[in-house]
Amino acid sequence: MSVADRLGFRREVLCFPRSDGGLDLLDLLFDRVVRITPDQAAALNAGDPRVRQYLESLHLFDSPEIDEFRMKALGARLVEPQPPPPAPPIGDVDWNEAIHWPDMVAPDWKNPERLRRLAEDRAGGRRYLMLRGFLELDAARAIARDAEALPYERFESDVARGDKCLLRGNQLRDWRVFLLGGRTRRLFGGLLGRQLPDGLVMNAWRMQPGDGMAVHPDGRLYWATVSLGLSEGWTAADGGAIAFGDPDSSGFVVRERWFPHLGDVCLFVPTPTSWHVVESSARQRTTATGWWVTR
Repeated sequence: MSVADRLGFRREVLCFPRSDGGLDLLDLLFDRVVRITPDQAAALNAGDPRVRQYLESLHLFDSPEIDEFRMKALGARLVEPQPPPPAPPIGDVDWNEAIHWPDMVAPDWKNPERLRRLAEDRAGGRRYLMLRGFLELDAARAIARDAEALPYERFESDVARGDKCLLRGNQLRDWRVFLLGGRTRRLFGGLLGRQLPDGLVMNAWRMQPGDGMAVHPDGRLYWATVSLGLSEGWTAADGGAIAFGDPDSSGFVVRERWFPHLGDVCLFVPTPTSWHVVESSARQRTTATGWWVTR
């Protein structure tokens, strides 16, 4: 009997014992590696319910939720996702629509020429678009207050650590309605060079010192990524940046950083090479990150 079978892990989990007594778990369903410390491995073998509960929180055992995810994952892998259709050429986008954006948007970003030039930057090779001061300060503060009151749950994996809330119902409603509006999807799509669908998945993240995210490119089924900074008075010395770059043999080479300043927005198109990390910060860091998806 294999170690995975003896411990009762899912059939997609492969166990590799380490020389220090710990375990490396290769999870083929979630494309991840979970590292079990020697103390955790010993406690698991001894039947410690606390370790079992921790591993259950990482979805390493069979459950009805896992069965559902298996079917969705299989369907996603059987059908090659089609690339989103391109947005109209930059010259054909009606940038004047920005004039009619709601009051939450700062006046500087209602300037059609500013948006058009940012789209030209993207066409010239800029991958990560940073809309600094995109929201009016009072509007951003209102969203930040709503974000602070959300029912966060602790999330810890090999990729991410932090307090997370998957937004539903009326949570951060004004911001989500804005992102799903036809005008915003046309203009942001023009900036990014692709049409944006009318589906949106969004998480609010509240990260404490020591939290962050490892190197990842974002999901292949996402058409575009948007992050909104909700941290007032932020400075570069506070850390907590989304750092974009490239992994290499020495680690991760950072090319540019976006800090979660209150009201700042970051937009980019996820690709297999849109590598980025969320760096650890010196104080609490709050953001709302969403992805346009087909419904």
